[in-house]
Amino acid sequence: DPARAAATPLPEIAELEGPAPWAYVPIDFVWRAHHSMVIDNLCDLTHAHLHRRFTSFASGRLLDCQSRDDRVLLRYEAKVGPLVHRDVPPSPMTICYEYPYHWASFEWSGIRGRIKYWTFLLPMDARTTRVFFVMSYDALRVRGAPVTLPRPVVRLILRAVQPIVRSLLDQDGVALEAEQAGYEAHWAMPPLELNPAVARLHRLTIRKWEAHLARGAAPRAEVPA
Repeated sequence: DPARAAATPLPEIAELEGPAPWAYVPIDFVWRAHHSMVIDNLCDLTHAHLHRRFTSFASGRLLDCQSRDDRVLLRYEAKVGPLVHRDVPPSPMTICYEYPYHWASFEWSGIRGRIKYWTFLLPMDARTTRVFFVMSYDALRVRGAPVTLPRPVVRLILRAVQPIVRSLLDQDGVALEAEQAGYEAHWAMPPLELNPAVARLHRLTIRKWEAHLARGAAPRAEVPA
């Protein structure tokens, strides 16, 4: 609803807007999937098996899930990052669907250094979403290494590995587009979700849509496929 845009400003990203900005990499995709499915994917750590070529995390253990009017906050414990296949302990991870945005805060398992990323969604029609990731990294230190990698070095590494990051997230896109196709073919079947937090994500999105309709706003015509 364009008339309400000013009431929900873009979030301030302290990690990038402060006096000592973190290293960051922006990346975006267009996926043929409803925006709520994208949120499910980003918040649900039970789908690690879908990442076959590049694995960035192992299925996490949900520790806590809290809901408020405009957000769902999840806390996990999971192996995350490039050392996921090594003998490293799991790391705590906080994920938040802060309507209409998503963010996650964590450290890679076996690597010291804070990481936070935001995701911004632009629904293009009922089955297509443009997804913008802004991933920011503090100084990093691999377990057992004698030095900490400063932010300028981290920035150079991020540029070098960006093709791998894109390939990793492309796997999410393939899974989401398959999920969208499955929903359109079998929309009347009950959804099967392993993660109990997903229902809370759905309820938040539905509440916002119902509030939109209650204000008398007619649904926008869908762009033809």
